[in-house]
Amino acid sequence: MYLGPPRRRKKTSSPWRVLILTILILFGVYIIAEQPQWARPFEPTPTPTRTAESYFYEAEEYYEGGLLDEAIAAYRQAVAVDPADTISLSRLVRLMVLRGQAADALREYGQSLVEAETAETYAVMAFALDWLAPDLSADMIEVEKADETALDDQTIAIPNPYADDDTLWWVSPQIPGLAEDKYLVRGGVDEEQVITFVLERERRNLLAEAESQCKNALRINPDYAEAHAYLAEIYADLGSWYDALDEAQLAVSLDERSVDAHRTLAYVYEVMGDYKNAITEYEAAIALHPRLSYLYIAVGRNYLALSKPDYDKAIASFEKAIEINPDSAEGYDLLGWTYGFYKGEPDRAIVELERAVELDPNYASAYGHLGWLYYAKRNYEDAIVNFERAVQLGATSAEYYYELGLAYIYAATNGLAPGYSQEDLARGCEKGLPWLDKALDIDPYCQPCWDGVDLCTGK
Repeated sequence: MYLGPPRRRKKTSSPWRVLILTILILFGVYIIAEQPQWARPFEPTPTPTRTAESYFYEAEEYYEGGLLDEAIAAYRQAVAVDPADTISLSRLVRLMVLRGQAADALREYGQSLVEAETAETYAVMAFALDWLAPDLSADMIEVEKADETALDDQTIAIPNPYADDDTLWWVSPQIPGLAEDKYLVRGGVDEEQVITFVLERERRNLLAEAESQCKNALRINPDYAEAHAYLAEIYADLGSWYDALDEAQLAVSLDERSVDAHRTLAYVYEVMGDYKNAITEYEAAIALHPRLSYLYIAVGRNYLALSKPDYDKAIASFEKAIEINPDSAEGYDLLGWTYGFYKGEPDRAIVELERAVELDPNYASAYGHLGWLYYAKRNYEDAIVNFERAVQLGATSAEYYYELGLAYIYAATNGLAPGYSQEDLARGCEKGLPWLDKALDIDPYCQPCWDGVDLCTGK
């Protein structure tokens, strides 16, 4: 009888086997999901995240060494890691201001400074606003013509005795640290005049806001030396010199170890024309921190301003500033100007000034000084190039204007050498007269301007 293949017994699952398989499956899921480091033996160990505190101490070391740009970068990292670190925030903004970055500092951190509501953040906010005021420029102002339908009781009138119409302008200042309000201006006859008026108004607004922020700081801490120092600087910029002197002296008395207190007292003496005491106080600040190039620049500037200037000490101060900060366009500019204007060494001066504009192609003062030197050497073509660049970058000196105007006239006539034609003179005057007129708008008694005008008009 055929019985067929023997029937196999069906295996039963062992409970232990099921348990082991379950554990292996769960373990595999864990490896896939978590990817622990021991499961990735050939990958590098991740670098621990740096703390805000470590960046802070790194920034402090850079600052002590006078490496301000490196300190700024480290403070910026500290704030990025911990936005609540108000000490790093305040010191970051202070250094940015000292490096000529007040507008950037306020755009990036102004709101954070105010929201922190500490004496230090309010004070450094005031410091930034005060230093921004003289740097306001036309590119921060937007203007466009308006019509009578836009007129209301809030219209601001420009006092303009030469206005022959009632042109209205919408004006929108884009000033860091201030509300970007639009408002109407009445009575301006051209856009340039409107911008000039608005810039002056906004400078006053900035100083008023700076004073308010300093007083916020002093309400929190009446004995905060730096707040008194910054308030003194604001008063000096407002022309309240004796109030400035009182605040600056108080700041030093509250903290004789404060670099800013001594620097501000020096600045107050400087704007009051007391250059000897200014030098003394700047040197006191240097004794506290000998690696800050801007203090040496200030000392040199005051040696030049003495009734009996000490050119050698000024040069030594500027050279020390450059030694500390080899990228100091201001240091090279002042060094070159001292050699050219005071020491009568124009060739050496031009070398130093060319270095300044190489370091900072947007440094208007150095271009203006180069223009003056080339003009004095009767190299009118190069004088024109440098004066125009200075003006393009915002220089508004009457001297630059009239020397630029005369340079155009002299370049066209070979310095009024015998044999120039009336056509040559007319060509030079066409380009030169507008600049002479600009200079006369600033100084109606400018005799070189009138000499140039008389030459061009045949008087």
